[in-house]
Amino acid sequence: MQTDQFGLHTITSIYYDTPDHALIRYSLSHPVFKEKFRLRRYGDETGGDILFAEIKKKFKGVVYKRRTSCTGGEWPALLDSGSPGEKDAQIRREIRHMFGMYDLSPAAVIAYEREALFCPGDEGLRVTFDRHLRGCKADGLDFFPKDWDDILKNEPGMKYIMEIKFPSAAPLWLCRLLSECRIFPRSFSKYGTWYLNSVRKNTER
Repeated sequence: MQTDQFGLHTITSIYYDTPDHALIRYSLSHPVFKEKFRLRRYGDETGGDILFAEIKKKFKGVVYKRRTSCTGGEWPALLDSGSPGEKDAQIRREIRHMFGMYDLSPAAVIAYEREALFCPGDEGLRVTFDRHLRGCKADGLDFFPKDWDDILKNEPGMKYIMEIKFPSAAPLWLCRLLSECRIFPRSFSKYGTWYLNSVRKNTER
């Protein structure tokens, strides 16, 4: 496999939730269906102003994503109302519908460094490695707060999160390699882990 065109890069996301963190609390109960919303930014503070607004849904283990791009200045207007001929009109209607269902506001900022690999000849197969996972309570649209909390601080020995993505079935060579290395699927939520360690634990004290 080969490193993709972006190489090692920073991903920062602001997760939206209700004041009592209802979305992430429900997600952590492992329901059949769950959904969340995030604003994502790629690169460091000099990387421009393009944001990606994304609804992520999971039903019976299958992930569905609905995403559109905008600038930081366009984001508030995107939530207000649509306009004739707007870009990704259907996706933006779905985002407005979700915000109409829930009392959503910025809840957490999650950041990490990612390296993504692709397989020549099988473009649908990707393997990503995330490291230096960190998070903190969100303050509006501030993607670069000063004080971070280590998301993996309660996971001794865990340094990376590896995610394997493929459209239907993993190739046989990869299945054999994973089996030889005794690598098995495990559920892991960056936002969920930060919430458990930094919000719920403090609330229960």
